Amino acid sequence: MNKFLTLVSIMSVSWSVNAITLNAADLAASDTKIVAVEQVVPNYPNAQLLNKRSGNVTLTYDLNKQGQPVNIAVVDNSGPKQFVHTSMKALKNSRFQPIELNSQAVAVQGLMLQYDYDFESNTDTSITDLIALHR
Repeated sequence: MNKFLTLVSIMSVSWSVNAITLNAADLAASDTKIVAVEQVVPNYPNAQLLNKRSGNVTLTYDLNKQGQPVNIAVVDNSGPKQFVHTSMKALKNSRFQPIELNSQAVAVQGLMLQYDYDFESNTDTSITDLIALHR
C-alpha cells in the first residue's frame, strides 16, 4: 500500500581543527557511520492516507555531542504540510550514537534526511506495513 523510506545523505565541507564540531562531508570521508539508537518513524497522517496523498520531505539537521538532532530545518517538501510536521517530530525524537573523533564526542553539522511518503493502492497491505525505514 505504501512504503516509507528514510535516506541519509551527507553534505557540507570544512574540518574543525579543535574537533568540537565536524562537518558532514568530513564525517563521510572518515567512513564513520551514523547509527540510530532510536529511529522514530513518522506517522502517515490519517487525512493524507484517506486522500491517498504522497510526497517527500527533506530536512537538514545537526547532531549534538549526545547524538540528538538539533537545528532541524526543511530543505524541500513536495507534499502536504502535515508531512513536514510528522517528519520534523520524528527526527526530533530520534536518537543516534554519539560520533567520536579521537575518543572525544563531537557535534556534526550539515546532515540531511529525506522522508518519502509513497501511497500505493494495495488492499493486501496492512497499516503497519505502510512505513518502512531504509538508511
